Amino acid sequence: MKSVKKKPHHFSIIVRITTITMIVAIVSVILTAVILVSQYSREIMKRSRIQTEESIRVMADRTESVFHSGTLCQNNLTMNLNEIYTGKTTSKTAQEIRTALERNVLLFDGIVSAVFISREGGIYFSDDEIVNKRFAILESGHFRELKSTTGTQTMMYIDDEGAMSYDGVKVIVLARRVTRITSGKTLGYLFVNISQNYLMKAYDSEISDYLLFDENGTFVTGAVASTDSTESAKLDRILRSTPAVRETLFGDAESESIRIGGNTYLLSRRTIGDTGWRMVGLTNTNRFNVTRAQLMLILAAVALVAFVLSGFSRFITRTTVTGPIRRLRDGAMKIAAGDLSVRFPVTRNDEIGDFARTFNYMAEQNEQLVQRIHEESQKKREYELALIQEQVKPHFLYNTLDIIIMLIEMNRTREAIRVTRKLADYYKNTLSGAEEVVMLSREKQIIIDYLDLQLMRYGDKFRYEVDIPEELDNVVIPKMTLQPLVENAIYHGIKQREGWGSIRISGYRDEDGSVMLILADNGVGMKQEQLDALKEQITGRPEEISKVKMGTYNDRKHFGVYSVYHRLKLYYGEDYGLDIESGYQIGTRILIHIPFGDEERTEETRK
Repeated sequence: MKSVKKKPHHFSIIVRITTITMIVAIVSVILTAVILVSQYSREIMKRSRIQTEESIRVMADRTESVFHSGTLCQNNLTMNLNEIYTGKTTSKTAQEIRTALERNVLLFDGIVSAVFISREGGIYFSDDEIVNKRFAILESGHFRELKSTTGTQTMMYIDDEGAMSYDGVKVIVLARRVTRITSGKTLGYLFVNISQNYLMKAYDSEISDYLLFDENGTFVTGAVASTDSTESAKLDRILRSTPAVRETLFGDAESESIRIGGNTYLLSRRTIGDTGWRMVGLTNTNRFNVTRAQLMLILAAVALVAFVLSGFSRFITRTTVTGPIRRLRDGAMKIAAGDLSVRFPVTRNDEIGDFARTFNYMAEQNEQLVQRIHEESQKKREYELALIQEQVKPHFLYNTLDIIIMLIEMNRTREAIRVTRKLADYYKNTLSGAEEVVMLSREKQIIIDYLDLQLMRYGDKFRYEVDIPEELDNVVIPKMTLQPLVENAIYHGIKQREGWGSIRISGYRDEDGSVMLILADNGVGMKQEQLDALKEQITGRPEEISKVKMGTYNDRKHFGVYSVYHRLKLYYGEDYGLDIESGYQIGTRILIHIPFGDEERTEETRK
């Protein structure tokens, strides 16, 4: 006796859920810790960058405002000097120049002093403290450079020679040649001195260092935010002695992060107006007190709590998840076995309750779908039977037999034989075989036989032409598609017309590869409202076929068109079908659109 092989042990779903829950909880906490720390640091950097950029903008605007004050002071003094030099004595002129210099220095913020050197060599000061700088000013290289220039453009430079500075107050000099407005003759040279200490007060900030450089990259002045003199001296030393750092400060980006002396700085840049001077802001990120250790401690506590709570998940899952899932499984197996009447009792409003409701909905939909398919199949059989009954019309057969009898009585035996053969061929093609679709060549023969028989009866009413190329012979088409349309054309179009009528059936292959068949007659046609009503009738729902059988259809004479329209939709889909064009007393055209290639149906038709 063979021993039964023991199946390998499988963990229950409760064990799996508990294990997965614990793993997910631990991994989630770890990932949360990493993301929070990273996001916290990123947010701090983002806020710091925004604050630094806003601060550098404010500082640059303040500096530009001071420089603008210097320019206004120059312009005002230029006007004053032009007024003074108009018809005044020398002694009185000297006093007026001194007064103008003093008044304008007091009038504009940030201006510490002003000096005017006349063309004759006289020198005038706004402050007695700078009088002893007379020879230093006259011998300075900047004064010689100003004298060698032409025009009245302003020179802006740092007083690196100390010619304008005193008592340790360093200045930025705005120098200009002063000319007579009326003649352009040089009156002298004007120097307006801006205090660097004033600018440093404007740069005062608790979190950032602001440094001002001239257009040549020369350090002008700056304020270090840290109160630590050691850090201030270290930063100043690095900026003055390290070329690589200085080059970094003059990059193109408005803001970026750089490393200086082992620290990470947020760097912001701003150009001062059109002077070419540049303001640089540095914020040491190490000054921000980021309590990452405390944050990690909180996350560790959260992880511990999550680990403890996951121990309860096994019990809770067993009572609230596993049991209901087993019941759902048993019901699903019954549905899979074909018992669509199974319904799950829904007593919950959670996901399992939603799952039960979904299964109930699916079972109900499937049951309705099976019922609908059964009903549609029954309707299709009734539809096909109604179609055959409609097409095999006794009056057509009786009328044709009457023609045969009449021909025999008139001893026109040969014609009677031809009509009889035509009638036999027609019913052979229409009634023989159980196939629902035929090749277009056979459908073409059916319609030719039908039209020939009709000509025997209405030979003095119409002519016909069938022009369908042989390349379309193998195209498949639902059987008896053309005959109902031709019958409508004869009985409701040609017969109502006075004089000769014509029917033309043509076909071609369209550019998109499909086939277009056109049935055109020159009968009485339809008015627009009649055409609209006809289209509304034939495009009705297939359930209307039951009304036709009961004789309650609004217009039985259009049943042939109705049946063709819906059969084309049934076999080929919504992209195909027929359309009707008509003009009153002009005629009617019916356009039949079918696919060219249907290999599966073509092969079945050949068999």
